[in-house]
Amino acid sequence: MASVRQRVLAAAVDPLRQAELVSILVDGADERRPIRVTYLTAWSLVQSARDPAFAGILTRFDLVYADGMGVVLALLLTRLRRCKKITAGDYFLPLCEELARRRHSVAFIGSSSRTNETLIARLRDGIPHLPIAYSRSGFIPAEQQEEVLREVARARPEFVVLGMGQPMQERWALLIQGQMDVPVLCVGGLFELLSGDVPTPRRWVRRFGFEWAHRLATQPGRFWRRYLFGLPALATLMLFDPFQRRS
Repeated sequence: MASVRQRVLAAAVDPLRQAELVSILVDGADERRPIRVTYLTAWSLVQSARDPAFAGILTRFDLVYADGMGVVLALLLTRLRRCKKITAGDYFLPLCEELARRRHSVAFIGSSSRTNETLIARLRDGIPHLPIAYSRSGFIPAEQQEEVLREVARARPEFVVLGMGQPMQERWALLIQGQMDVPVLCVGGLFELLSGDVPTPRRWVRRFGFEWAHRLATQPGRFWRRYLFGLPALATLMLFDPFQRRS
């Protein structure tokens, strides 16, 4: 992994390019390497500053990419370092195509049962040669945790995708890799996007980093707190970051 991890506020980010990320994930499946991959958003930065436990979990991941212009700007303004924004909606289907070409089986855990089923149906239609070893909802009661871990281990996937939201999916990534050596990729709300449950932002919206405005406009009840309070909180953290580093 050629990129050098950069500290940004209470977290850290790997300045990867999209093609590099996909290559690392596919190679990990080829080699049965237990790679843990997740992302940072502006909200992740705020949460990691407020929750040292979450910040500690992130340090256990092999790759943490920038999923949002808030992270790109925070790194630039606090460390004078550059990184590229990577959007899961852009790389995920090409990643699945390459996994299918190499006949790597995949497990999908996340979202509601209905959304998960719709996602799997769409993947089977669009990428019929993708081996799907296991799928289920991401709403897992605590008393079913061990049972689900055993089910995943019995399914023997060569790649695991978790769409459970932060920090739940990151905790599950650690649990799953305690059972098997496979790459685990955390994708947040991507299942809802790919299943059609939420509108897909246009390419120019993704390119210029306005996904947050799209989410706020299309799902205000879900995201108003994250963006109306989270973005000012992030600005405050960036403002006081030089003083915190000196202290």
